[in-house]
Amino acid sequence: MRNAVPLDPPETIAYRLQDGATTLNLPIFRDEDNEHELIQCDLCGDFITLTATRHLSYFTSHRGREKCNKKVRRRNVAAEREAETSALQSTFSRAVPQLSGQQIGTPL
Repeated sequence: MRNAVPLDPPETIAYRLQDGATTLNLPIFRDEDNEHELIQCDLCGDFITLTATRHLSYFTSHRGREKCNKKVRRRNVAAEREAETSALQSTFSRAVPQLSGQQIGTPL
């Protein structure tokens, strides 16, 4: 994991999506470990290094490709699992009355 902090003052770089109608303004970060400039993938959240001239070639070769899509799928599965767990916990806590400290260890 990279130690990325937003530039101060904040700066963005524009990226036009393939549809041609949508432009993303991606904030630029600085890697505190090596001073490289980074942008964060809007799909998977990975930090991608900008070239010295701030060209988006690394970003365009990453966004929507196999590694990126795999991270997005994993994140979605984890979020679904978390939502299911939360729903089960909520259902269980409503169905089973909370036991007070006095009730623990006493026969029913």
